[in-house]
Amino acid sequence: MRRSRPAAILLLFVSALACLTIGCSAAESGSRTLLLAHVLPPEHAVHRALVRMGETLERETQGSLRLQIRHSAQLGAEKELLEKVQAGQIQLTKVSTNALDSLVPELGVFALPWLFRDHAHFVAATEGPLGRELLRAADRVGLRALVYYEAGARSFYAREPITGLESLRGLRVRVQQSPTMIATLGALGAIPVPIPFGPELTLALKKGERVSAAENNPPSYWTEEHYRSAPYYFLDGHTRAPDLLLMNGAAWQALSESERTALVAAARESALWQRETWYAEEEALFRRLEDRGVKITRKVDTEPFIAATQPVYAELPDDLRRWSERIRALP
Repeated sequence: MRRSRPAAILLLFVSALACLTIGCSAAESGSRTLLLAHVLPPEHAVHRALVRMGETLERETQGSLRLQIRHSAQLGAEKELLEKVQAGQIQLTKVSTNALDSLVPELGVFALPWLFRDHAHFVAATEGPLGRELLRAADRVGLRALVYYEAGARSFYAREPITGLESLRGLRVRVQQSPTMIATLGALGAIPVPIPFGPELTLALKKGERVSAAENNPPSYWTEEHYRSAPYYFLDGHTRAPDLLLMNGAAWQALSESERTALVAAARESALWQRETWYAEEEALFRRLEDRGVKITRKVDTEPFIAATQPVYAELPDDLRRWSERIRALP
């Protein structure tokens, strides 16, 4: 039977809305595609882990559920991607927990300076009950947090040598749009300048006008070629903020129980692979950087830095202070 024009328009609208909520079907076979966007380049270990996750998901669901991955900020910076996932315009994104501490304050605990004793302490926090409790905090803002990805330790790098705490005083340093990170840089005497990760930051470092330094993990320093403009890498390891895989809450609810199980299993397997890959590749990455003339300061006396950032802890809201104390108490 022929539909009226208004009815046809309504049908198209409903179909489009369904695509936004759960992903558009590639064919009438019933297979569905979830759109996942992030800001990292394709050679980054996290992107490769997400590709692996998509392959596992497609295999384990016999092709009924697939991932379409858009990398390198093709669909926007982290803030924009968060907004798009919340609005249901895309189904999944990978962002740093530092990008979430205004939206989900509990996750701001990961931005605290020198919170973790070492990598084993960090793994105990993220892989245990406390880490799972923090994942569930995203539920209240319409997001389902699925898994953490390793993002290593973040350290400072600059256009000029960094020799200690005094080198940061008055230095314009790019930071993520994170209240905790901004407070940390201020406590260290630097001038924090929030700039989205991607081409804008790379250009800013190259020109040296808006910022002359930044802070990040080794793979991001390498893949974005920040070492070309800022060849002095100071391995202070001030934070270990993980990446987080987030899904639109309505899209999550629209999945069947078996699809949710397959998605979480594929995500966890990829996260374990990514963590092993990250640390296996890190030392080789340092050698490649040094071959390109990067001056890496490996032995850093962090005690003056830790002392300088104690006011950040003193001014924490009660809830965040309790989270930090729970993490520090972990064996």
